[in-house]
Amino acid sequence: MKPSFYPIPGWLWQYPKPKPSTSNANSAMLLIVELFHYLTYLTQLGVAYSFYYYRDFYQPSCGAFFFVVMAPIFQQIAGSFPMLMHEYEGWQIAECKDSGCEPEKYNNDQLRYVTYKLLFLFQAIAAGMYTIGVLGFDKWQLVFLEIDKPWTVILIITILLWLYILPRDTKPFPKKLNGQDIFPVPFLTFLSFIPLTLSFTASLIYLMGGWSALFPGLLVSALYLGGGLSEGLGAESTFNQWWHLLAVVLLNAGGGMLILFITRHAIGLL
Repeated sequence: MKPSFYPIPGWLWQYPKPKPSTSNANSAMLLIVELFHYLTYLTQLGVAYSFYYYRDFYQPSCGAFFFVVMAPIFQQIAGSFPMLMHEYEGWQIAECKDSGCEPEKYNNDQLRYVTYKLLFLFQAIAAGMYTIGVLGFDKWQLVFLEIDKPWTVILIITILLWLYILPRDTKPFPKKLNGQDIFPVPFLTFLSFIPLTLSFTASLIYLMGGWSALFPGLLVSALYLGGGLSEGLGAESTFNQWWHLLAVVLLNAGGGMLILFITRHAIGLL
């Protein structure tokens, strides 16, 4: 068995032949798609550095500022799992089959399930870290509910344990597109992801200045969401690599806009 289906010697621009189900999977397109995936490291590191650079401005508004700085790092850890999958599969979004099928023709179905689970798990953790960073550990005022320490810590530990022990097998979307599962994420992982993502958006708006930052906060969240939907619904149902490119462009735009808003708020322009 060949160790890889990439052309030999496997330079960056040497990609496998397009798989039967794909469209626009030429080397130039795949090169750009791969480049934009790696650019997400720069945008998320840029978000972390922007918070750190303006720490004198943001830290007084945060209960545990360290977690605000670290959250983008965990966000990028989440993004590393799809990149590993793409590298294994030749950077092509294509029809998935069981793991024993030919990698020259199909993507790996089981690898996709594992990737989505870890992606959503670490994105949920990153979203929770933003919230913890803003609220801290001492006291949480959640609408009419007030939670004091040590119950805040107990709740955080409970959520982490919950995310860790969640079952792997159930999927939230029973319908398929072109024979492919839509977002093959374990149901309870997906369910836990939703409130943590909403808490991320709320924490971001609060940190950016409250109601005056409603548009920036919603825009950043919408760009991240748009990137996920473009890949999960667009690329993985049509196998058209333009959808794949749009997904990573939107994800980078979300990170770039967040850097811009962090900077503008810190210097008094937001």
